[in-house]
Amino acid sequence: AGGRIPGLGWYAPPLDERQLERFDVAQLAGYLRAGVSEQGAAYGPMAEVVYSSLRHLTDDDATAMAVYLKSVPAHPPPRNMALAAPIGAAAAGNGRRLYEQHCADCHGRDGRGRGLDYPPLDRAVSMTAPDPVNAVRIVLYGAVAPTTAHNPRPYSMPPFAQKLNSADVAAIVSYVRAAWGRQPIPVSSDDVQRLHGLVLD
Repeated sequence: AGGRIPGLGWYAPPLDERQLERFDVAQLAGYLRAGVSEQGAAYGPMAEVVYSSLRHLTDDDATAMAVYLKSVPAHPPPRNMALAAPIGAAAAGNGRRLYEQHCADCHGRDGRGRGLDYPPLDRAVSMTAPDPVNAVRIVLYGAVAPTTAHNPRPYSMPPFAQKLNSADVAAIVSYVRAAWGRQPIPVSSDDVQRLHGLVLD
């Protein structure tokens, strides 16, 4: 059903038919082995899993896993996430301005990315997850997909912790999650500041 990974400070998304609906079976099987796909890239603990294990799957085993995972019934969304106020127009406008200034060249003004090297934000796991921790971590500290036979020279996401303050990071993350993740609940600068203290793993 997904949840924050104890001791690591990353959110593991649900594995079910709703979370994985954007993948077809072949795309999901390829993602498991390569760590990248047209639907997104693996970062953090998932990148480690791909590098240490899943990249060695056979085509048949990866396909079998993909078929199974896409058959898992959808888990109900957390009820407490609907209690916070949605992002306001002024905050959304500031987030959009910052996104266009710092992010749009790679991820596109429409959030659809540019192939495997610059993955889409539209419906990406870090956008749709009820917990914004992955999105905040990636903006703060950057990320790199795993090196695999199908992705031998992965592109990396640069860190912005030294370039943007907590309020700016919060504005960007709030904007992209509302725009492309159907998560209108804003992230505050206090939320981002707390995540500055996470151990980088």
